[in-house]
Formats: sequence, C-alpha cells, structure tokens
Amino acid sequence: MRTMIFLLGMAIAMPSFAATSSGWIDTEAAEKMAKEMRAAEMRLIDLDCRPDETAAAERTAFLMTWEENTDKRQWSWREAAAAVVKDYKHEFAGKGFKLVKEHSFTMPSGKKRSCALWHRKGAAGALAPNQPRSDR
Repeated sequence: MRTMIFLLGMAIAMPSFAATSSGWIDTEAAEKMAKEMRAAEMRLIDLDCRPDETAAAERTAFLMTWEENTDKRQWSWREAAAAVVKDYKHEFAGKGFKLVKEHSFTMPSGKKRSCALWHRKGAAGALAPNQPRSDR
C-alpha cells in the first residue's frame, strides 16, 4: 500500500509532458500562439483547420496541439489555397522537412483551402533565408 501511495505521489509531483490543445482559434490568435509556443520551446504536433464560423469574412479557424520540444525539432505550418499548399509540400520536402499533418476543407464560397504541418529533425531555431519561414 505504501508503494502505491508513493507512486501516486510521484506521478502527481512530476511535470506533465502531455500534449495541450488550443481549442478553435482564429488566424491571428494562431499566429500569435505559434510565436509564443516556439519561444517557450514547445512544438506543434497536430493541426486542424476549418472555416471560421464566427468571422464575417471567409477566414480560417485552427485547432493546434502542442508538446514540449525536447529534441529541438524544427517545425513549420502553413494555411493557404490547396494548390499553394501543394507547392509548399514540394518546397519543404526539398529542405528535409517531413509532412506531419495536412487537412483540406472547403469555404462556404466553394474555395478549397488546406493547412499543413511539417517537422525536421535537428537543432531548432531560425532557418536560413532560403528555407521556409519557421515562424508559421
């Protein structure tokens, strides 16, 4: 019984490495959150997107899931017209990034949009000027 209590106490005392989610947020909040989470050495591990039903104009809402970036992996995300994200996929692959998640959706106007997330092993930090932006 003492062992069980000790293990329970240790589990409660240890910091949690569980993923945390943003809830659905608009584009501006997503960009701000990405910048803040990068500064806090967190990594975006899951990304979902859909039309933002709260916006008057056609905008995108995001659901972002984060975890501690313990291995200093570089990450980047994009949201754009589906054809543009297709170009990003080729660009990022050429830079050694692996596509982690891609989601496509259709705006009420019929426009096709996509969001995508990439990771690359190695040191985190700013990418060279000829590499994809690391702030989004």
